[in-house]
Amino acid sequence: MNCKKCGSDKVQKDGTRSRKKFKVQQYVCAVCGYGWNERINPEPVIEPVSEVQAKLPEGMLSEEQLRQKHDMFFMVFSYVKKIPTGKYVEESQMLRELSIIGKPRYRDSISRPELKEYRGKVDGTIYYGELQSIKKLKNEGVLQ
Repeated sequence: MNCKKCGSDKVQKDGTRSRKKFKVQQYVCAVCGYGWNERINPEPVIEPVSEVQAKLPEGMLSEEQLRQKHDMFFMVFSYVKKIPTGKYVEESQMLRELSIIGKPRYRDSISRPELKEYRGKVDGTIYYGELQSIKKLKNEGVLQ
């Protein structure tokens, strides 16, 4: 390879750089000191989905963001999945924290069969908990 300015063949690599869509190799001429870049992977770099979603224009939502905001079952199921082992939360408390109590069709979202294993009842109060914790108390007869 020859220098693009003086034509000398005394060219050295001077590291690489990552651009938004590609990588470049940097070169420097040992004679005149001129430096330049050349692409080393002309294929565009595909960004992970999460980075693309983070760059959505203002006012646009990803599917996950839309679900987090409006899909009551998604909100409840996500909440229940985060309950640690050995901990329980009353249904009414969970619904207040999620701000969905009283919204249209909120009962439909908490009645879905996917949540049945995470739910137990005692003395008229419904509790949610981690799957194994609920099963344990159901087996012991504490929850029904």
